[in-house]
Amino acid sequence: IGGAVGWEWEGFSARGTVVTDVIRATRGTFGEVELGYGFQPTEWLALSLSTKMVGSDSAEHKARFGITTFEATRSAAIGAGLPRYTPVAGFTSAGISGSATYLFNVFDENFGLTAVASYDRLFGQAADSPLVADYGSPNQIFGGLTLSWRAF
Repeated sequence: IGGAVGWEWEGFSARGTVVTDVIRATRGTFGEVELGYGFQPTEWLALSLSTKMVGSDSAEHKARFGITTFEATRSAAIGAGLPRYTPVAGFTSAGISGSATYLFNVFDENFGLTAVASYDRLFGQAADSPLVADYGSPNQIFGGLTLSWRAF
């Protein structure tokens, strides 16, 4: 369950989001603050750029980056040897993202082709987690391509 509050004005945007996990046993909560700017330099091209900061409570941090005693024991049994790790609440990451959407028509149908890319940097206790330090990276990169169709 969660909620978001946003504001937009002449291409600028600000958004705050809080989400609480009510399905898993961890019941963790995280929040995100995002600032962005988008514009349409031509009739067929839309561009956007945004930056964000994410933080979470200790339950969410433990679920994503923690290692319980049981998990540490199991990892030792298979040779991984991960130590027990119990992070507390704090900031998790900061990042930047951008997108470009090309709008076009095919047989009088409206389509859009969107490319997205983002970079997030884990820091603090999230980056210090043995899961990230030994088996991952504090640098989180994402890219994607979508095709959309507007029916009316």
